[in-house]
Amino acid sequence: MSVLLRIRYALDRLLGRKRRPPSGRNRALARRLNLSIEPWMQNSDVYQLIQAALVDPSRRVLFDALQAEESAAAEREEREELGDTLYEESKRWEQLCDPHAHYLVTFKKGETMQTDVVEFEAVDVDRSRARSPIRVSILRPKKFEPRGEDAYLSWEREVSLRPDQILRVERLPTAIDEFDVERYERTIGSRVRDALDLRPAGEVHVKPKGSASPGFPRADAE
Repeated sequence: MSVLLRIRYALDRLLGRKRRPPSGRNRALARRLNLSIEPWMQNSDVYQLIQAALVDPSRRVLFDALQAEESAAAEREEREELGDTLYEESKRWEQLCDPHAHYLVTFKKGETMQTDVVEFEAVDVDRSRARSPIRVSILRPKKFEPRGEDAYLSWEREVSLRPDQILRVERLPTAIDEFDVERYERTIGSRVRDALDLRPAGEVHVKPKGSASPGFPRADAE
C-alpha cells in the first residue's frame, strides 16, 4: 500500500467515514483477471486496479471474454422473457438511440401527421400493453430566443410513440448544430425521401401532405 493510501485509510477510520466495499461484479472481474484485492480497498480502488491491469494484453483478452459472456447471458434472459420476435423488434429500434444522430421522422400523433428532426432517446418494452408492448421515446427540439442573443435549439420535448405510429425515418448525414436554426427549418421544409423503412413489408406508407414546417413551440409553451 502506498503512503498516501495508508494515510487516507487511517483518516477514514479515524473520522468514521463510510467506506464502500468492492461490488460483487468488481470482485468477480478481479478474480477472473488474477488480481488480489487487499482488505483496505474500497470499490473505487478495485475499479482503478482493474483499469490499470487491462493494459496487459492477456488480461484484456480475459476481460473481453467475460464481457461477451455477460452480454450473451443478458440476451438469453431477454429473449426468454420477450420472445424472439419482440426482442428483435425492440433491438432494431434501440439501434437508432444514438445521442450524436438526428433523424428526419414522419409520425402520426392522434389524427395529425407530423414531420420533425428528432433524437431517438429510449425504447421501453412492457408485455402488459396488449396493443403494442413497445414504446419508442423521441426528443423533439424546442426553440429558444434569448433577448439580444442568437436563437438556438434544445432537443428536450419528449414524445412516446408506438412503432406503428412512426411512418418514415431518415438519418441525417450529420446532426444539426443547436445554433443552426436555418438548417433545421430547411430540413423540415424538405420532402421525406430515401427514408429508412421500419414498417413490415407490404404495408402502405402515408406521406405528409405538402412540405410546410409544423413550426416551433415557444420555450414557454408545451
